[in-house]
Amino acid sequence: VAPGRTDGERVLKELKVPFTEASPQAREQLAADVEAGRTVEATATPTSFVNGKRVAGAQPLSAWVAEVE
Repeated sequence: VAPGRTDGERVLKELKVPFTEASPQAREQLAADVEAGRTVEATATPTSFVNGKRVAGAQPLSAWVAEVE
C-alpha cells in the first residue's frame, strides 16, 4: 500500500471506484472487511474455512473431500 493510502482505497482503485465518490458508509464497511480478512488470514481468492481450517485458493473436488472427511 502506498504511503498515506489505506487498503480500502487500493481496493476501490482496483475496482475503478473513485475513493472520493464512495460513501462514508461504504468506505467504513470496506475497511472492516479488509481487517476481517486480515484477522483470519484470508490471503487468497477464494478463501474458505472447513471445520475451522483455512483452505486458500481454488481447489479440486478431491481436496474438498479430503478436508471434509
